[in-house]
Amino acid sequence: MAIASGHKQFKNKPVAIAACAGGGKGGINALNNLRLVLRGVSALVLPSQLVAAPEAFDGGGNVIDAGGKQRLAALVDELVHMTRLLKGRIDKRAHPL
Repeated sequence: MAIASGHKQFKNKPVAIAACAGGGKGGINALNNLRLVLRGVSALVLPSQLVAAPEAFDGGGNVIDAGGKQRLAALVDELVHMTRLLKGRIDKRAHPL
């Protein structure tokens, strides 16, 4: 589904973003653009983000370095925390999905 056609699915929902890029700042640039698109569909994009190199993963897609695991866990924890804070606080009548 294209993001533009899924606008209602993203409205007022917390979103974490991450990228796997092969070098340079490609992943960061992609995340900056993705952040703008998600804001455009009224998603609540977390301020934190995760960028990892392909070498940070094994053949099965699992994070293999301890630092990467900690950063991923912190991002997921932030997403869960934000979700819990927002749960039940958005009046669906005022913000219809």
